[in-house]
Amino acid sequence: MEKFAFYTCTRNNFKSYLNDFRLNAFIALLNNKNEEFSLEDVYLTIGFYNRSTFNRVFKSKFQMTPQEYIKNKSI
Repeated sequence: MEKFAFYTCTRNNFKSYLNDFRLNAFIALLNNKNEEFSLEDVYLTIGFYNRSTFNRVFKSKFQMTPQEYIKNKSI
């Protein structure tokens, strides 16, 4: 019942919702011009404990790796 209620409110399952939330947090941290972070610091901070999982989830949403995103952002 909770799964159905969550899906009804978010139109997403919990895992996808959580990954989207974490990826949005990653983008917000990148946009913070006041601090410099290593990629490892950021993905650990937002709740991914495995770099390959972070890269896979990121690439599935943005069709590029986090490194490519950072490089394109700085251009």
